[in-house]
Amino acid sequence: MASHPELLDGRGAIVDVGYGETPVTSIELANFVRAVNPALRVVGVERNAGSSSEVELVQGAFSTCATL
Repeated sequence: MASHPELLDGRGAIVDVGYGETPVTSIELANFVRAVNPALRVVGVERNAGSSSEVELVQGAFSTCATL
């Protein structure tokens, strides 16, 4: 993250594309990066997006990332 200042100052977002049954890796990623920047936007793109209070979940695939 240190080499990407937009992640530290709030301009950027981290997108996790996963195809698991639950958004566990997206939530783990959010917990890890928010230790550095609690306000960082973390988006989980999932085939079967549910809901989470910890990350923004979007239903989609790899092509969905271009629209975020």
